Amino acid sequence: RVIFRTYPDAAAALDAYSRGEVNSIGTIPPEQQAAAQQMPGLGLYTGVAPRVGVMIYNWKREPVRFVRNPRVRLALAHATNREALVTQHLGGLAIPADSPLLPTSWAYRPGVWPVFDLARAQAMLDMANIVFDEPAPPSDPTAGTAEATEPAPEGGTPAEGTAPVATGEATDAATEEPTPAPAGPTELAMTILTADDPALAALAEGIAADWRQIGFRINVETADAGTLLARLEAGDFDAALIELSFEPSADPDPFVFWHQGQYGSGQNFGGMDDRRVSEGLEMARRDANGMHRLEYYHRFQTLFAERAPALVLYYPLYVYAADSRLQGVQITFLSTPSDRFRTIQDWYFTRPE
Repeated sequence: RVIFRTYPDAAAALDAYSRGEVNSIGTIPPEQQAAAQQMPGLGLYTGVAPRVGVMIYNWKREPVRFVRNPRVRLALAHATNREALVTQHLGGLAIPADSPLLPTSWAYRPGVWPVFDLARAQAMLDMANIVFDEPAPPSDPTAGTAEATEPAPEGGTPAEGTAPVATGEATDAATEEPTPAPAGPTELAMTILTADDPALAALAEGIAADWRQIGFRINVETADAGTLLARLEAGDFDAALIELSFEPSADPDPFVFWHQGQYGSGQNFGGMDDRRVSEGLEMARRDANGMHRLEYYHRFQTLFAERAPALVLYYPLYVYAADSRLQGVQITFLSTPSDRFRTIQDWYFTRPE
């Protein structure tokens, strides 16, 4: 049998283990992993969590509309040293990603993601032929004051170049401001939004430094979990470093993240609008008996790498802790944390000598 006991946080759970109250701990968060490694008789088991860390772009935001250009997105992908950045900032917490699907999934296809190559990134950006809008000149708050207050000459006819003082209806029409056109990009500039987690903030800063090498002006902004979600749902971001969760489904279907129809209703927060990628996901869903789903998902991953609608970065790690006397523990495919019990029929305690 298994008895579950709950504690307010991981630190309290580790204390409970040290007192002999429990034999295992459901999950060890990053901030407690160092302490867990120092505890005598506690073994750590690591697997890939059912999440993927990605950089998404806001395809609907006019000042960064250049992200709709696939050459720009490929330039950003080639300019990002994913493996080095993830190892440096998330070492022990995550592994580099090379697909929008989990590496433990039956549909995963490795080795198709654009490699780090600054020269190629610059060449792709040069071929993009981005057209910038001219920045609007600063307005003069005193302009028009003399005209508006200069009286009309005798005879009631306004002088040339002056503003008439007439009925209320005419005055309202004269002061009504036209609706401004949507502002387009004036330079290669973006702000990366991410959670207020030191490791993720450092990763975002590392990505920003890479992108600056090919001429982008990049800022990084952090927000707490609630604010981050609210801004994602409102489309209030240029680019965002986030984690997408497949939990609790064991199926690799990423439809809710990457289909163009999931903008506003699913988790396609940036309004990614690539018809070819969406078609690949549709075909996989329509395959009733599943005979061709592997082929469709391989095609989806190839298209994702070729068109880079988002930047896949890392797979977070799930860490389970158990008494080292407990044998047979294995962490394989995870769709939820409870999948740590997939091999429980093989668990046993070693007898004391």
